[in-house]
Amino acid sequence: MLLSKLVEGCRMKIPLSADKEIGKVVCDSSRVEPGDMFAALRGERHDGNEFIKEALLRGAAAVVTDEDICCDGVIPVYDSDEATALIYSNYYGRPADGMRIFAVTGTNGKTSTVAAASHILRYAGVTAGVIGTAELSVNGTPVDRRELLSEGSVNMTTPDAEGFYRTLSFMRGAGCRAVALEASSHALSRKRLAGVRVDVGAFTNLTPEHLDYHKNMEDYFRAKYSLAELSERFVANCDDEYGMRIFRNCARSYGIGADPRERRDLPRELFASAKNVSFPEGYAEYDLVTGGRSLHIKTALRGEFALYNTLTAASSCILLGLDPDMIPEALSSFAGAPGRMETVFSGEGAPTAMIDYAHTPDALERAVMNVKAQTKGRLILVFGCGGDRDRSKRAPMGDAASRNADHTILTEDNSRSEETEDIIADIVPGFSKDNYEIVPDRRAALLRAVEISEEKDTILCCGKGHEKYIIDKRGKRYFDERAILVAALAEKYRTVDRQ
Repeated sequence: MLLSKLVEGCRMKIPLSADKEIGKVVCDSSRVEPGDMFAALRGERHDGNEFIKEALLRGAAAVVTDEDICCDGVIPVYDSDEATALIYSNYYGRPADGMRIFAVTGTNGKTSTVAAASHILRYAGVTAGVIGTAELSVNGTPVDRRELLSEGSVNMTTPDAEGFYRTLSFMRGAGCRAVALEASSHALSRKRLAGVRVDVGAFTNLTPEHLDYHKNMEDYFRAKYSLAELSERFVANCDDEYGMRIFRNCARSYGIGADPRERRDLPRELFASAKNVSFPEGYAEYDLVTGGRSLHIKTALRGEFALYNTLTAASSCILLGLDPDMIPEALSSFAGAPGRMETVFSGEGAPTAMIDYAHTPDALERAVMNVKAQTKGRLILVFGCGGDRDRSKRAPMGDAASRNADHTILTEDNSRSEETEDIIADIVPGFSKDNYEIVPDRRAALLRAVEISEEKDTILCCGKGHEKYIIDKRGKRYFDERAILVAALAEKYRTVDRQ
């Protein structure tokens, strides 16, 4: 591709002096071949600007950097992250053009909201792709992440720029007319969506998370808010204080909510509200009121999470142009996102077993409270905290467990380079009651939960969710929490089918 076409839309500090043909675009200097473009990005561990000389020696025809470097072939830009996203978008033929793009951000609920929105889209006959933490798919059919994403990007909520635009190109080629995606704060702060026109964006909520990456909550919020600035229309959860800030300050935002408290001094009416909310055993039910009509929503999902995630997804799909009247029927068949408040077993003669991805204090507390409200016996909680991640959330997660679970088993959860015992030692100070035990090995912890369970109890395992692996000092190994739970329950309770 011609260099001039590749850098279209980029904010360059000086105009191009000459045009030339470019081979491929890479962000790793070791992958540079003669005629390629090298994008020098600043990462958390390495600064790509330190490898510009190496890239040029390897034959790079162009180098993009935000450093002021005067050298043949070097293209200084004002923002290398933004420029790289635009370059990859151009390289892959601006793949987002012609597809309706729905993007959701927030601390919790992104995966479930994207899953609900994509389910509604497919129910309406729209071929839809999904890009997110638990799912990469085309019209409901999983796509092997390793075929499209680099090893470093394969587990990202939002892939790096190269993988993101390659994936969009693949989805457009597969006939997708819409894409529902999760936009992480990391991706937003690194401008990965700069080459996408977001038709409808959405914000779920904001609670402390990733403060090892972001400077503080305000910096974290600004990263999330940037999605509103990229979106033509933006759905904001006004029952969250940060969502209300977006609604007040962004003229393109559409407010939604379910909180019955009277709202005053709103800049405009809410776009959609949930009325007559109830949480009968096993599902959430409410009336979605929007545009003078009322749509009765009944989902097969549990608790408050189901309410807000489906309300956000439904409101977003209406703004995408879908017929509101088909949404109740679409959501009635929505089974939820993998590993999100997922029931592994529920039946007579054995405890209910559930898995969830909750890995923040707020998410853990809400998950436990929602499940506890529908549990006749004890709620037995199994969880840990990830290593090499924000340590400040560990004790608060212990506090949430201590106050809301009947009994907690503390265990491992992707300890990475840390010792599981050290991570657990950071969680324990949050407990104000002696209602916990420590079982560092997660398989043993699951077996212990089943061992002490009784028929009317609920076992809730948090942190892993959809993940089928554990990462520790030895590396990444296979670990299927769902299968381990079912096998253990079948061993103890004859009513449980091992299948």
